[in-house]
Amino acid sequence: PGKYPDLQFVNVNTGEITTIVKAVDVRARYPEQVQKEFGDKPISVCFPAMSPDGNRVFFKLAVAEINPDGNFRSPSNSHRETIVCYDVLHKKFLFIGPKWGHPAWLSDSRRIINVGPRLTDSDTGVSTPIPGVPKFPGSHPSATPDEKCFITDVDLSKEESKPGEWGVAVGNLAGGESIIIDRFDNSHGATTWRHNHPHPVSSPDSNRIYFNVNATQWTRLYVAEANKER
Repeated sequence: PGKYPDLQFVNVNTGEITTIVKAVDVRARYPEQVQKEFGDKPISVCFPAMSPDGNRVFFKLAVAEINPDGNFRSPSNSHRETIVCYDVLHKKFLFIGPKWGHPAWLSDSRRIINVGPRLTDSDTGVSTPIPGVPKFPGSHPSATPDEKCFITDVDLSKEESKPGEWGVAVGNLAGGESIIIDRFDNSHGATTWRHNHPHPVSSPDSNRIYFNVNATQWTRLYVAEANKER
């Protein structure tokens, strides 16, 4: 809370700051949803992500919580939830959803991929599962820019009875098929209060996947390259 609860854009050439979405306007537009999740506590815009064409943005909402031990490196210091999508070009709200998950834009600047894996239409907020693929627990999904594949990490520890076991999966964005391309012990890596997850993402040409691996004392960047013959 405080002086900066809103979504602001900064012009990197001039330094000009423009307020795009005010937190109070989010509450005014979606009073029931905000009240249900946060009550009367002051909300702030959190974790905004721009669409590739720069015309839309989604974000979550957050409220501050009092942590008795004073340790700010704690999830209990804030309550963060919901997903709100806003049309910057036409200055209007598009939808609000109850769960944040781990969303990412597709290159069409209209669809959003989220855990499930699911695809959300940002015009309507309607979300549909990608058919014929596993749910991939612990996932942080994204899509290749050519919109042919989705990429996600997956917590394999429970399914494989191997503590710390994670993998990286690639699947058909239209559904029906997927494959785990790598698996590893992800229980080590750089020491932080928030553990490093693989978070796979694609290169702009859709031919490479980059992800974090925490199999040793260091968090290392791995690169997987597509087989050009397939």
